[in-house]
Amino acid sequence: MLTRTGLGVLVASVACALLGIAWQYEELLALAAAGAVAVGVALFLARRPARQIARRKLVTARVARADPVRVRYLVTNQTHRRLGPADLTDRFQGAVQSHQVPTLPSMSRHEVEASFDSPRRGIFEIGPMAFERSDQLGLATTSSPLHEIDHVIVHPRVYPLVHSAGAGSVIANDAVLRRPSGDPLAGFQSLREYQYGDDTRLIHWPTSARTATLMVREFVDLRRHEFTVLVDTAEQVSTADDFEELVDVAASVAAFALQSGLHVVVRTTSRVRPGKPAALSSLIDILDLLTPLQQGRGSDVLSMASLFTGGLDGSPVLVVTGPHGPSTPFPRGDRSSIVRIGEGAETTNLTVPAIAANDAAQFVERWAQWT
Repeated sequence: MLTRTGLGVLVASVACALLGIAWQYEELLALAAAGAVAVGVALFLARRPARQIARRKLVTARVARADPVRVRYLVTNQTHRRLGPADLTDRFQGAVQSHQVPTLPSMSRHEVEASFDSPRRGIFEIGPMAFERSDQLGLATTSSPLHEIDHVIVHPRVYPLVHSAGAGSVIANDAVLRRPSGDPLAGFQSLREYQYGDDTRLIHWPTSARTATLMVREFVDLRRHEFTVLVDTAEQVSTADDFEELVDVAASVAAFALQSGLHVVVRTTSRVRPGKPAALSSLIDILDLLTPLQQGRGSDVLSMASLFTGGLDGSPVLVVTGPHGPSTPFPRGDRSSIVRIGEGAETTNLTVPAIAANDAAQFVERWAQWT
C-alpha cells in the first residue's frame, strides 16, 4: 500500500512522463522512470512478510471502568538474520496504538509496555495485533495481521462510601431482624408461660417443675435485612456517559450494603438482564450482573412495578436513575429512595428521599452529607 509520499511520487512520475513526451524532454522522462522504479521497488520490499513474532500478555485482564488496561508485548526474532524495524499496532475499544520495534539482531527479543483507556463497561476484545513495515524511503507500507485476540472485562467502578445519618435512612444500621419463631433451630431468646396452642415440644420441663407452671422456650428468627438496588436502564432518562456513572453508583451502593452485613438484591429494568429477586452473595456477583448492562428503549425496558409484583415488604429500595428519571412509576414504599445521576440532575418533583449528583464522584460527597 502506497503512503502519501509514495502516492505523490507516483503522481509526479506520471506527470513528468506526460510532459516529457509532450515536450520531448529526456530529463523529465528519466525522472519519471526513476520515480516509477522507486515506487515499484518500495512495493516489492514492503510486501515481504514480517518475520518477527509477537505475543501479548494482559497485565490487567479485569479492571474497573476508567482504570488503564495494562498490556505487555514480547517481540522476538527467532531467525538467524537481522530483522529491520517495524511498528506493532493493537486496538481496544476503538483506540489504535502503534509501538515502534527497533532492529532486532538474530535470536533476540524486545519488550514493550503499553496501556489502554477503558471508558466503557463490558467484555471487550483487544486486538488483533499487526506488524506494519515500510521501505527505507517511506513510499509504501504493508500490514501483517497477527490474529491474536484476548478479552478484557471492564466492570463498574466501586467508590468507597462512608456511614452517615442519611445512609441510615436508606440502609438499616442493624444487620438482623428479630421475629418470633417456633423453629427450635432458631436463636433462643427466653422462657415464658405456656399458652394454648404452643408446641408441647418446646416445654422446658426442669423450669416447669421448679415453678409449678408450664414454661416454654421462646425462639426468634434472626434474619438479615434485605436491601434492593434498582437500576433504570431506559435511554430517555440518561445519556450514555451518564449511564456509565449511574451504574458506578449502583455498584458502589450495593457493595456498601453488602459490607454492612445486609442481604443485597440488585434488579434492573433491562429485559435481557433484569437480575433475580434473590440476594447476591459477593461483590463479584454484583459486578458480573452490572458489567454487561446496557441501555434500552421501548419493549427492551421493563416497568419498575413489574419487578415488585409481590410488594416491597418493608425492605429499603434505592432507585438509581438518570437526571430525567425514573422512566416508569415506582411503587412507593415507606423505605424507598431515588438517586438521580447525570449532568443537571435535581431532586425537584420527588416526594421521596433523594440525592442528585452530576457524576459518581459528586454522589460520594453528597452521600456522606446526606441527612
